[in-house]
Amino acid sequence: MTIACIVRRSCGAAALAALLAFAAAAHAAQPSFKGLAGSWSGGGTITLAGGAKEKVRCSGSASGGGNTLSQSIRCASTSYRFVISSSLRLEGSSVRGNFSESQYGFDASVFGKATANGFRLSLRGNTVSASGSVSGSPTRQSINLSLAGTKVRRVSINLRKR
Repeated sequence: MTIACIVRRSCGAAALAALLAFAAAAHAAQPSFKGLAGSWSGGGTITLAGGAKEKVRCSGSASGGGNTLSQSIRCASTSYRFVISSSLRLEGSSVRGNFSESQYGFDASVFGKATANGFRLSLRGNTVSASGSVSGSPTRQSINLSLAGTKVRRVSINLRKR
């Protein structure tokens, strides 16, 4: 069954979660994107509004460090595939940036703050909004995301640096 990104607005959900993953390792005594450059992969689950769950696999790469980070991420499940790109900037303990998904036309602004375990981040865009937490280390990330305005209600993804 092709979900067609569940009325087009939910394909970005797993992509948004994957985007958030790269930001988590930036948290330290002095937040930084240092150590995030490289290749990442992993997977998790998306939960749809009706309660159905679907597994998703993601891989990506990141470049930069210090106060800036550029990313490219691919995610796929049995029903869909998508590719995202993002640019993030760290200003003190605040994260700001942009996100785009080219196949389905998602664009969003990213903003958030460093926490004791990672980051609390939000995305607001043309057809999707999300908020959640990202925690982990420079080699492992755990992403938990809640969405509004889409058929996908929750995203949970774990990534490892390759």
